[in-house]
Amino acid sequence: YLLHQPQRSTAPLGGTSPWDGNIFATNGEVIGNLVVTVAFPTNPFNVCPATRIRSLADINQYFQDTDNAPFIPSTPAATADSEECRARYVMYFPPAFITPELLNTHGTSPRRFWEVVLPLIESLDKLVECAPLVNWMRMSVSLHRAAVNHTVLPLNVPTLTTPMMDIELHASRERIINQDLSGRTNQLIGVQESILKLAAVVADNTTKTIS
Repeated sequence: YLLHQPQRSTAPLGGTSPWDGNIFATNGEVIGNLVVTVAFPTNPFNVCPATRIRSLADINQYFQDTDNAPFIPSTPAATADSEECRARYVMYFPPAFITPELLNTHGTSPRRFWEVVLPLIESLDKLVECAPLVNWMRMSVSLHRAAVNHTVLPLNVPTLTTPMMDIELHASRERIINQDLSGRTNQLIGVQESILKLAAVVADNTTKTIS
């Protein structure tokens, strides 16, 4: 999922709010007044346990050779060019790599995310600069053998939840959307321009502390 415009809700001065202290974000594409608000994952920047994963080249080769494989099998310790990595459960995504497909509110499968994003990173010669993101992508497509002898995804997080909106929360999120995406209801704005506007907002939000 591509989440953007996260913000912590706070109770009004001298008042109370059922949303106080909760962080909400927008999920995916915003079309006119169609906005999907979700609760931001809890502890999103915690680092997962060290997991052995294959090299970028090996992952690419496996997907090329295996059409229907959604994930890479768990990686034995003796696998050539493999390494142990850690990554945060939620990763910053550079606006330069946003495509319409990634704005799907139903999310993108790890393999499809790899197939869409990695060529963009390579085409812009950003593999070194985007190493944390690339490692996160390597982990997201890799299964890991757990202690109980079954395979799991090391970056698995709980399913996103959509709050039961009331007037207060709706008004709060609408103010954010209106401020950051004021042209979303203008039918003259093309798809590409809308994506650029959204990308600029996502980039700007990464420089701000959620408060």
